[in-house]
Amino acid sequence: MNNDLIRFKIDGPRFKNGIPLREALSALSEFQTIIDKSYLATINSNKLYPSDRKNYAIIATDIGKGSLTAELQIVVAAAIQTLPNIPIETYKNVWEITKGAYDFLKEVALKRSSGVEPVITVSGNVNAPIIIGNNITISNTAFNAADRTEPNFKKMTSLINPGEIDYIESFDESGSGFQLTAVDKNLFNPKTRLDKEVFTIDCDIYKYDKESHVGKMRVFDGQSIPARDYQFKPILSRDGHLFIHAMAQQSVKLQVMKEIEVHTTGVERIFSLRVVSIGLCLNGGT
Repeated sequence: MNNDLIRFKIDGPRFKNGIPLREALSALSEFQTIIDKSYLATINSNKLYPSDRKNYAIIATDIGKGSLTAELQIVVAAAIQTLPNIPIETYKNVWEITKGAYDFLKEVALKRSSGVEPVITVSGNVNAPIIIGNNITISNTAFNAADRTEPNFKKMTSLINPGEIDYIESFDESGSGFQLTAVDKNLFNPKTRLDKEVFTIDCDIYKYDKESHVGKMRVFDGQSIPARDYQFKPILSRDGHLFIHAMAQQSVKLQVMKEIEVHTTGVERIFSLRVVSIGLCLNGGT
């Protein structure tokens, strides 16, 4: 078996007289999901099946008092490491990929909070992000994990409330890991406002989740909205089937409004695009 010992801790005045179960269970659930998604990124899968649970698990070996302190292990069965076309190192580094995803997300958030849009290169096999000036290079696996786990890191930071829950942290035996504080809460969850001006753009829709109604698009050059990848959500969820069909098109025309995030520094940037309408017919025409 391959075991990685991790210390997970939530602390603050709320834990002085016992463990508040709602917050504790919510934090542990988000942490479990973060590790799950990192594991899925390593095996290039989108879903954990019952058979996966026979080969992979997170177990608690000790629970402390005075705060919620848990000693956890990521356990991967030795047999699963012999599967063809999947390196053994992948399974040994689920935690390394989780840390790399967090470090990447925080570095991107820090740069954006200062008004800088980082240049991201997905390349190589080093899980920790390589930062040179405004350029960030990260492995495909760690980038995939970061993309999947960002909502869960945000939800975990939302539990932090100074004077009640001061921090949530997770470190391995070498002292490597992450700590989430009120600073991270503001960094990962800036306030947003909706710009009511409507823009018409041409873009490529390459991802859409029919359950959350959230997708990803790539805006082309030479338009009123800067060219890059954006998260989007339709104003009307009933239009979801149109976005699924749009993924088969190289280009679609949308009318959108900008959702602007406002950081504590005062810097503003486009957080996502809200889609007012989509110029797509079910026969594939635009």
